[in-house]
Amino acid sequence: MTNYLAIATVTATLQLILAEAAGVVSGARVATDHPHKDDEVATPHVNVVLYQISPHAAWRATDRREQAAVDLHYLLTFHGDRTRLEPELLLGSVLARLHDEPVLTPQRILQAEEKARFLNGQSAMSSNLALQEDPVRLTPIALTLDDLSKLWSSFFQAPYALSVAYQAGVVLLDREDTFVSPVVRMP
Repeated sequence: MTNYLAIATVTATLQLILAEAAGVVSGARVATDHPHKDDEVATPHVNVVLYQISPHAAWRATDRREQAAVDLHYLLTFHGDRTRLEPELLLGSVLARLHDEPVLTPQRILQAEEKARFLNGQSAMSSNLALQEDPVRLTPIALTLDDLSKLWSSFFQAPYALSVAYQAGVVLLDREDTFVSPVVRMP
């Protein structure tokens, strides 16, 4: 029932929830940028990075070929004025919010889709993620120091930032019923 927009919809919904949590620090925002050297590191913000997609083991075992079942792995980083403890304030607020709201509800998903359409001027196309029977759950991931080191070293020249990882799953992607064949040009 879901389509190729489902992964972007999960990210947009997570971004919407985190924006509400970031309100504890004046002027804080939520971004979805790749970690990089940034002159705005002192600007309070939460950054959401989708760094890995993995097969969802339980759904894969059911051998349901009509759907791809995946888990999305996010790294949330927290930035701001360290002397005012803004990264820690943002982290605490986000952890509390995601503990209170660990499931992406249909209402939240539809709210995020509507906001994304408004911002991007897109048509009324929907991911249909709100109709998925199994809701997408947000679960904290315990990363070891070695895991964190490997993850951060993969972000070329990005300075370490206070961070936490979450898994969002299961996201079920249905196969496309209609395929657009590529245009073949003959010489």
